Amino acid sequence: MDSVRDGGQEARLLALVQRYAGLRWIGIGLFPAGALLALAVLGSVLAGRMEPGRLMFCLLCTALPLSAFGVSNDTAVASMRDLGRIGRLPEGWKPELSREASVRRERLRAVQASPKTALVVPVLALLALGWVGMRLAQAWEL
Repeated sequence: MDSVRDGGQEARLLALVQRYAGLRWIGIGLFPAGALLALAVLGSVLAGRMEPGRLMFCLLCTALPLSAFGVSNDTAVASMRDLGRIGRLPEGWKPELSREASVRRERLRAVQASPKTALVVPVLALLALGWVGMRLAQAWEL
């Protein structure tokens, strides 16, 4: 019975690693878009098209993509760590886990997987960037 449960746990952890290691790229891709939008908001404020209070959009544009990357990365790394503990980490992921262990050993011990949050934050980031883009278009009457 334990081997069936362990096999299910191993498959679940492997699926988490694969899914969230891939989802990290969404946050990485959204960050340059968010940085450009943040610069556009700053330019719009300086040009008098938006009020200075809108500079908070700059924070929104950069923080949410970074958060999307971070929570996906933490979920992937925590799952890699757990697979490594049971001796089932695939060879392709061992260099990344080894690097995490050598650079951030204490963090690796404490990192937690948050799969639901890792699915929600990229969606929030996409929605926020779209909203900021819409506000910019309104400010410039596009």
